[in-house]
Amino acid sequence: MNQYSKQNIENKTKKNLIIAALIGFLPFLFIGGIGFFDWTSITVQDYRIGALFYNLRTPLRTTIVTIITRIGDVQTQTIITIIIMLILFMAKKWRTGIWYGLTVLLGAALLNNAIKNFYQRVRPEDIDHLIEQGGYSFPSGHSMGSIIVFGGMIFLVFQASKSEAIKWSLGIFLGFLILSIGLSRIYLGVHYPSDVLAGFSLGFTWLILSIAFLGLKMTRKEFHTKKRYSFKDFSQ
Repeated sequence: MNQYSKQNIENKTKKNLIIAALIGFLPFLFIGGIGFFDWTSITVQDYRIGALFYNLRTPLRTTIVTIITRIGDVQTQTIITIIIMLILFMAKKWRTGIWYGLTVLLGAALLNNAIKNFYQRVRPEDIDHLIEQGGYSFPSGHSMGSIIVFGGMIFLVFQASKSEAIKWSLGIFLGFLILSIGLSRIYLGVHYPSDVLAGFSLGFTWLILSIAFLGLKMTRKEFHTKKRYSFKDFSQ
């Protein structure tokens, strides 16, 4: 494939990613737009949807869901991010490792906190919180963080691995984990459903734009112009 054809494919891929990011941004834009003026109408629907989760509460389920939600905690996601960065650095994928770390830091931490402080939505007040959780409610940091951290991992696996089985098995597993973390926040009563949806929406948009403008370029240079990552790299 000549350089012109490669460039056309890259431009088309980038364009498609930007379109996907804009579509993914719509739920956040809709919820945030209404909530900016008045949360009442959204909150009414939130409690109706949330009741489906609250009615499922049992001691065993609460234990399981609490474990799942802890995977989305800031401390856990920070450790996971550092581990992924170290793996990439050990495999000499320096730029990709820095890209991944900055994407998580700027999106899951700084952007989420900025949006929370802008809206200052109070967490659900008319339902028992099954865990202690401070701070504001909108958008869900666990939902946004998990889609950035684990969604970024899915992207890296698809770029680095030659095995379709590994790509799709890990992709499906991590996708299910992302969804489970978000839903756990509703079950535990610390977030409204609209918080979770907005967190997924904003996290998806941030991740896809980061991939479109930097991630693809970094991984193509480091994964596709040299040999792909192998565990043998650690023994060299």
